[in-house]
Amino acid sequence: MNFCLSLSDFRINTIIGILPKERKESQDIILDLSIVYSVESKIIDYAILHSIILDIFKKNHFGYLEEALRCLLDSILEQFDNIKAISLCLKKPTIFDDCIPSITLKWDKND
Repeated sequence: MNFCLSLSDFRINTIIGILPKERKESQDIILDLSIVYSVESKIIDYAILHSIILDIFKKNHFGYLEEALRCLLDSILEQFDNIKAISLCLKKPTIFDDCIPSITLKWDKND
């Protein structure tokens, strides 16, 4: 049996980006996360997942969204061994006035 855990509209204030202003001033990013997992071994505790994510953005300053997504993926997979698929989407809602740029990483255990 598989379940899907989601964290939606997770707002995180962090240093991320390559522009000079972004390297000095923190900004809000939004994370949407979806994890498909089996419950044969253990349930994924979303409070632990929440803490892992916050810890990553407190300890690291990323230049690119892609770097942050790879770090998130690696850390989550390290912690939970029953994950079958993950979708991670990071958005920068304050960078432009007329749109919200985002990057999505999708990982599947079978790929």
